[in-house]
Amino acid sequence: MKRIITMLLCVCLFCSSTLYFAEEPISGADGEVVTVTQNNGAYAATSHSVTEQPVLTNVEYTQEGGRNLIVKTYEVPVNFDVQKLPEADFQGGEMLYTHRDTVKIRDKQTEETKQASQMVSIDHEEKSGAMSKLQPMIDYEQDGYSGQLLLQSDSITTVEAGYENYSYTVSDTREYPNLDRNDMAYIPKNAEKNGVSLSLTGVDWRVMGNGSFMANATYTGLASGSKVTGYTSQALYLGEVRRVTLDGSIYEVIYEGRALPVPYIKYSTAIGALVVIAALLIVLWKRRKNAKIYALLDGEFRIVRRVRVSYIDPIVDITPSAVQSHSSEYIITLDRWSTKQLHNQRLRILCADGIVREQTIIDTGRSYKIHLEAMPIPSPNEDDTDNEV
Repeated sequence: MKRIITMLLCVCLFCSSTLYFAEEPISGADGEVVTVTQNNGAYAATSHSVTEQPVLTNVEYTQEGGRNLIVKTYEVPVNFDVQKLPEADFQGGEMLYTHRDTVKIRDKQTEETKQASQMVSIDHEEKSGAMSKLQPMIDYEQDGYSGQLLLQSDSITTVEAGYENYSYTVSDTREYPNLDRNDMAYIPKNAEKNGVSLSLTGVDWRVMGNGSFMANATYTGLASGSKVTGYTSQALYLGEVRRVTLDGSIYEVIYEGRALPVPYIKYSTAIGALVVIAALLIVLWKRRKNAKIYALLDGEFRIVRRVRVSYIDPIVDITPSAVQSHSSEYIITLDRWSTKQLHNQRLRILCADGIVREQTIIDTGRSYKIHLEAMPIPSPNEDDTDNEV
């Protein structure tokens, strides 16, 4: 009983405090624009320490077309779900405010710039063909920075990129005059031209006017060389690039107020509390002990136990271990409410002799009484040792 009284006192205290705060007015609800801006220094500290939650930076009370509005401004981090910004309906003064709209005002961005450079290599066939291959401007994308870089023409360097070997025939004709005879022994078998060794391939003899001979010797040989097949050029590109980082967004959450009836404002919380109290009392009532067990002790009936009889499966246990008593006669009483609920149901009674007696309950408008006489008294050794007093 003390527990029930304590709970009821707590509920009443809660109702009185809630009514006090519900009647406290909010300034600015009459149309005057009131701006509440958070301290810059305090906000700066908060934004560095908690970056995953939105930060309320401004609250404004205003009117629009005769309607009362509350506009709350938030700085929202990048990955936050803005659908979580609106609050549930709340009371302010004599108004009930409901979420109307969530509007994105702008993004918060940080812009950084820097000088960037990039080397570009190209291949070309002609030694002077680099300028025709290089673009005057290229796009730059790296580490979040983007922009365009300009060609620095004085930075172009060109090197040979590859070679190809080839071979060719070298020929030479030499005259050997005033030979006394056309004898091949006079003709050298090898010759050299431009560093290439040549071999004798043929001799043409002619008779001179003085009876001597002239030999026209032909020499041939195979020479090799290499030629450049292509060129590689490198050029430097320079320019200013920038990086834009999204730090978050600015959102406004708009609530529209509507007037509430004065009785509702004053008594809605109290009514809710009364409903809670009523529900609590119903639960306690349904869990109460609705039956009493009397035992004949020393010539008079005394209460030995209060129990709760279920409406679904009504059972009463009067075994010695249950009632802590050794008696030959018992009286069981049910209160009027339980008698009405158990009308025409059979009540089972567990007795000490192991027999289950049944009794049909009849509702007569009064509490119900069952008198059990001449019950056998079990000997002490039949009792459950766990239940000895």
